[in-house]
Amino acid sequence: MIISKANIKTLLNITSNDYDDRIEYYIPILVKNLIEHCNRHFVKKGNTGYIYDNCDMVFATATCSLDTDITLVPGDFISLMETNYNNDIYQVKTYTSGILTIEQAKDFKAETVDNAIIALLELPETFISIIAGYISNFVVKNKDSIISEKIDDYSVTYDSINITTWLQSNAGILTNYRSPYEIKFRGELQG
Repeated sequence: MIISKANIKTLLNITSNDYDDRIEYYIPILVKNLIEHCNRHFVKKGNTGYIYDNCDMVFATATCSLDTDITLVPGDFISLMETNYNNDIYQVKTYTSGILTIEQAKDFKAETVDNAIIALLELPETFISIIAGYISNFVVKNKDSIISEKIDDYSVTYDSINITTWLQSNAGILTNYRSPYEIKFRGELQG
């Protein structure tokens, strides 16, 4: 089951659209935290090895132009690496004619990168139930967890929920996926 707003809502039996924006906001953040906690990349393996590509990328605020042989479909999670500003985990919103848009709480930072890396991720099925649990407990039941503050021209929006505590409460499940060593991605993928 893919980690998506629709599947999370189905698991939680949510029929209204009241929480859609918050669910979409949290999914990439929670996936990134799970991946970092496990010290692994979860790069998908194909018949000939890991599924990744080196390609040139041009980032604008809301899109990334790239030419890749990887088949990207909405809902896929990808890792972008070897960029100056946009190394991160993203969820694909669309990929059409070489233009990538993402489901993400933040925008891309404009840059042009030669020979960056895009890797397709394959996340454990268990992650969807862990994410659904977080969304049920902290997004649906605790509607006041997102706080916005502004001082002069500077504004910040953040979550008052401690994600570390949530990860620790799922430590028993996550132990099955956790690597004791941080796995680096440089050249050849290792896991």
